[in-house]
Amino acid sequence: MGKPGKAGVCWGRRRVPTHGIPTSSHITQSGGRSMAFSARSPDVPIAQINVTPLVDVLLVLLVIVMITSPVITHKLSLDLPQAAPDAPLQAEPVRLAIHADGSMAWNEIPIDSSMLSAQFAVAARRKDGPKIFIDPADGVPYQIVAGVIASARRQGLDRIDFMDERR
Repeated sequence: MGKPGKAGVCWGRRRVPTHGIPTSSHITQSGGRSMAFSARSPDVPIAQINVTPLVDVLLVLLVIVMITSPVITHKLSLDLPQAAPDAPLQAEPVRLAIHADGSMAWNEIPIDSSMLSAQFAVAARRKDGPKIFIDPADGVPYQIVAGVIASARRQGLDRIDFMDERR
């Protein structure tokens, strides 16, 4: 308790200064000083949640949602190409196998050099020439493969590729 000669009131171990001015909580009916009592004891911790930081975080999240939601709902219009219903199908690719002995096969059908030139001429007359996949066997001389490619290019076929896997 506060000592009558000192300027302040003792609350527990802590001294609360009043600077010599008595406050309404320290003055009794008779004009003497008394201590203001509270319903809780000083040893019990306060069991209340401070909601101010929670409200601050929620308001920040609300602002973020309000800013990003128009971006998410913004629609992008694209002009995508439409397929024509009567578009011709692309020509099927041609598999030209060159065997080790120099013989050739056009889509599994055996042909010779003269028939190969005729097949190239027929394929070149199509609207969009087919893609030719050359499948040389192991041990085929380079000159034979180079001659086949040159013959196809002379006929106007330029979509020539090599097979990347064996059947």
